[in-house]
Amino acid sequence: MTEMMTQAPAGAAPIADPMVNMIERVISDPSVDLAKLERMLAIKERLDEKAAQKAYAQALAAARAETPPILKDAEVDVTTNKGRTHYKHETLASIATVIKAKALGPASSDSRSFGR
Repeated sequence: MTEMMTQAPAGAAPIADPMVNMIERVISDPSVDLAKLERMLAIKERLDEKAAQKAYAQALAAARAETPPILKDAEVDVTTNKGRTHYKHETLASIATVIKAKALGPASSDSRSFGR
């Protein structure tokens, strides 16, 4: 039954989902139309999907707000018969250094030990 409860803050009791309560009442009625139950389950799935998308967007926004900028530390400058391509970009090493420093704390900023 835990999957029928919504997330509650740590240490708090789970919060009952009103849609699940309604579906349980419909299931307990032997005269209920199966099509009505299927529609209710489809609505529940859509609501759960929207809630998951919202939670993902919030978590991503929080992670982006906490992650320091990654500096462009490399440059591409290529000229061919079709023209010139020139841009700056972040190297994988600089990305890994910033991510590792954020994940493990400032003592881990030495990229030479990354992956060991």
